[in-house]
Amino acid sequence: LIFMNGKLALASGNPELAKGEFTKLLSNADYGKKALSLLAKAQLMGGNADLALATLAKSTALDDIGYAATVGAKMAKGDSEGAIAALDAGLAAFPESLDLRILDGSRALASGDFAKAEAVADKLLQSAPNDPDALLYAGRVAFSQKKFAVAETRFNAILKSQPGHQSALLSLSAMARDKGDLKAAAATLNQAQKNNP
Repeated sequence: LIFMNGKLALASGNPELAKGEFTKLLSNADYGKKALSLLAKAQLMGGNADLALATLAKSTALDDIGYAATVGAKMAKGDSEGAIAALDAGLAAFPESLDLRILDGSRALASGDFAKAEAVADKLLQSAPNDPDALLYAGRVAFSQKKFAVAETRFNAILKSQPGHQSALLSLSAMARDKGDLKAAAATLNQAQKNNP
């Protein structure tokens, strides 16, 4: 129950609650290793890349979430070479990891490799069609290519199960702005702000 509470706290964007829950599990034989990686992810979400890296350094072997948190922490610290090395090592160890594949696709998107970014999105949606992170990534890929109807469908799929999902709402607002619908952009932005004051 503690583990699920921590995961729910992470999914809802509450890193403080998640940190408390995962800290309780660090010495647990069944959940300790996964809790360590998720604690680092929560620390990173809370804006503390140094603490996340220190937490991950306590691990004898990283799992996929640990690699993903390492990538995020190194990027936050401006260590792009270290982030790339961690991502490549993580993908080699865990090629089917949702988090690592999203990071790999995001790397392709940032470098302008839209074909690879779209291929990653398609593969993610095949393997995890209802996962909010996969849908958000796939929506952002479509949005970046101005495929607004596809992007909107993906963002709205997230909002069906999580009506206050901050990133989906902000993405819809940005998309409405790009389409020139400032009224819809403002309304969606207001909705996002109400959910996260």
